[in-house]
This record gives sequence, C-alpha cells and structure tokens, in this order.
Amino acid sequence: QGKPEEAAEQYRIAVRSNPDYYQARLALAELLVEQGKRDEARALLREAEQRNPEFAQVRQDVARLFGR
Repeated sequence: QGKPEEAAEQYRIAVRSNPDYYQARLALAELLVEQGKRDEARALLREAEQRNPEFAQVRQDVARLFGR
C-alpha cells in the first residue's frame, strides 16, 4: 500500500510547479476521488479545462471520474 497523503502532496507540488502538467493533475484528481474529496478533484479538472478548452481528454476524464 502506498501513502496517499504523501502521493497527493507530490502531485500538488508538480501541479504548482507546472499548472499545465495534466498527468499530475489527473493523478491527483483520481487520488482525491478515492479519498472522497470529489469537489477538490472536480475543481482541479475544471481548472485544467479552463487552461486548455480544446483538450478533449479533460472532458473524458471528468465523465469517467464523475459519471457525466
């Protein structure tokens, strides 16, 4: 078993360092969903979509994580 809080912090650091680093943002969102922090996860992906509205992968990941 990994340490989710440590992993979350590393992903947060990566996203702060490079807000366009989508894979880190997605990994953090997935971890947050697992922890029941759906609002925070949704906000992370919403921000990614705002930063790059043409990036269709964000919408697919939102649908996968949140069922819409």
